[in-house]
Amino acid sequence: MDTEDLSDNEYDSYYNIDEFQEDQQDNADNHAVIEECKRKFSNDDSVMESDLIAHIRNYLKAGGTPEDLVQLLSDHYIGEGEVANAYIKWLQQLGVTDETINQICIQHLRELIMNKFDPIKADSLFTGEGKNVTWLEDMIAQPFWRNLFYCLAERFPDCLVCKFAVKLISDAGYQDDINNISTVCQHLELFVRQLQTYIHGVIAKEPATSPVDVENMINMACHTEHGYLCCQFFLRILLYDIDNSHVIKFLMQKIESGAVSRGLAVNDIAMIVNGVYQYTNVNTAVNNIFARNSLDGTEITTLYDIYSGDEPPPIEIIRHPRFLDLLIKHLFNPDEKIDTDLKSKLTFLLAYAVSVVETISETETLLNTDDLKNTSNIIGRTLNIINHADCRSSVFLLSEIGNLYQYIRYPVVSRGLINWVDCIVSSPSFFNHMGDTTALIYLAILDEICTCHPLQHPTTFGLLIKFLESEYNNGDIMLILRFKRHIIECMVHLVSRGYVVPVLNYIRKCLDANSMDNSLIRNFVSGVLDIISPPYTPIFIELFLPLLKSDVCMSLQQSQNKSDPAINFIEYCETYNNSSAPATKKQPPSSYIPAMFIPCNSIALESFSQYTLFLPSSSVQNVGQLAVDLLISTLDCQLIGYLHHSCLHPMVGCDVSSDQQDNKNCHNRLITPSQVYISRNHKFVFIQIRSPVIAGGTTNFCTDLVKWISQKGFQRVVLATSCYIHEKINTSIGRGFRYLITRVASNMRDRLENDCSWVPLEECPSTI
Repeated sequence: MDTEDLSDNEYDSYYNIDEFQEDQQDNADNHAVIEECKRKFSNDDSVMESDLIAHIRNYLKAGGTPEDLVQLLSDHYIGEGEVANAYIKWLQQLGVTDETINQICIQHLRELIMNKFDPIKADSLFTGEGKNVTWLEDMIAQPFWRNLFYCLAERFPDCLVCKFAVKLISDAGYQDDINNISTVCQHLELFVRQLQTYIHGVIAKEPATSPVDVENMINMACHTEHGYLCCQFFLRILLYDIDNSHVIKFLMQKIESGAVSRGLAVNDIAMIVNGVYQYTNVNTAVNNIFARNSLDGTEITTLYDIYSGDEPPPIEIIRHPRFLDLLIKHLFNPDEKIDTDLKSKLTFLLAYAVSVVETISETETLLNTDDLKNTSNIIGRTLNIINHADCRSSVFLLSEIGNLYQYIRYPVVSRGLINWVDCIVSSPSFFNHMGDTTALIYLAILDEICTCHPLQHPTTFGLLIKFLESEYNNGDIMLILRFKRHIIECMVHLVSRGYVVPVLNYIRKCLDANSMDNSLIRNFVSGVLDIISPPYTPIFIELFLPLLKSDVCMSLQQSQNKSDPAINFIEYCETYNNSSAPATKKQPPSSYIPAMFIPCNSIALESFSQYTLFLPSSSVQNVGQLAVDLLISTLDCQLIGYLHHSCLHPMVGCDVSSDQQDNKNCHNRLITPSQVYISRNHKFVFIQIRSPVIAGGTTNFCTDLVKWISQKGFQRVVLATSCYIHEKINTSIGRGFRYLITRVASNMRDRLENDCSWVPLEECPSTI
């Protein structure tokens, strides 16, 4: 047939044009697959890739030749993985631990990723077929990868993979290990969650016990202005919604102080956040004072006129910490010469800020100014004393020390006197015209402040450190040394007032750095030994025992007197360490309660398997406690330790048996919530519980007490208790003691009933 005679349809049917075009398309697709596979096979060590099998199948299915496949894989095989494995085996044969080898590999891998990371290629994972990145969830479960993502997010803040990884980390609850502030501040969700974590931590532990959380929160909030604004508004909302409003207010003030110290312009923001921006005159005066960081008569007069008027603005404006600090430093500075009129206005503003109580309701604002006049008078009298012409004379100060001690009871006066003492003692010419007695008076004032105001402990301690580390080049060397010894005595006094851990940490730091005279360290250790008595907390033992055992304090350990406080403390620590150690390494930690029982001598370490334990139950009329007290006194028992538990109400009192002259075991001893006594002759151990268990803590206390009793292995346990008479049945009234007994001790039933005439406790019928 001549093809020229065919129609178009017949021509297409004759040659099957559609099939021909499909074959051409298939050939093109197969060629593209082959080329893509060849490109992958041409990569170094492509034979080691996890998806190699899938690529080989696609290659062969598309018509690729096995010879070319083998040639490509063999030509591009370098063997980096095998070389690395060989290196690892060599290191193992050289004695390098597996942990060290892992660290080397991880560090090298980290360096490779940090140097070769391409954010554009990484972001391509979120487009096309690579949008599903479930492998990230597996990676963020490992601390190494989380830390790597933090670093990458800081270096490439616009990378989508890094942003998504940080969000996953935050959603998974790992935001606590993010140490870089920039990373946190670049992600709003992460910022808010981290802020919530810090706030919860501070509220749960109080600011005084969580300085790290407070400092981290300040650093995060003050990193940028928008972070500061977000944080302050968040805290402002919480200020009226939770019970711990004083903690929130403290955090707001600390954050603002941190922002100012970092040079952020936050004065106007602070006024807006505090809701007092509408008081233009007051805000202008305060902002001008803050801008100059000094007081000016014009602004002070403006503030005085407004706040002494009939409708003063909110007290919160002048209760600002920066403003109060300027007032105190200006008034209680011996070198400041202030005229009488300005001094009276400054005194009024300071007294107004610290004594007036402002109650704000929906309809009105009430002011309680009952303490304003008295506070203003006390501040004025204190200023008259410290600004007297003879204020640096020991004779004058001794004549006024009683009045100063009375005025110190006012917190604002104590804070001002701290500034006054700082100005005088820090003067370069202090020792040129000061005697030993005068220097002691200033330190005595600081001691009294520590006694009256625990919140001033950190400020006073910082001032003592400043005095101790200052270089006094213009004074007598012996006078300066005596002054520093008196400073050490002030630090001992701080320890006695409960400010223990910071002081011990500082002395330990000075000992390790060899930055303090050895005699001063010995004086401190000796002074602390004179004021302490058992029981001691583990943290105190951990901090103080190395000081006592150091070469500097070797002379304190060489006493032959067994009642020497140093010897007694070391023996106590050795006893405590022995009792804290588990019997075997296989013993589970939960079977030992180290904080439950605190021994005070070696007797407490003996076996109690042959002893009977007596303990009271807090019940009607304290009959159980009275019975145990009677037994302890009658049997002349010896104190062997204390029960320390957080579920017991804290208390302390005088031992009533110490008044008995014939009781040689009591020497004006103090009693605690729970103590343990022993009668070795009668094989009795007594637990006296003098304090009730806090609400909701009965289960925890009883559980820990049973564990301790089981650990000690007592032969018997006797619990003394009592009940109301109306709980008895009629036939049991007036018939002596009742007892309950366990099945294990059922063999004692006859002795209790026949020898002691005790009666089993009757079962009372239930009533409706």
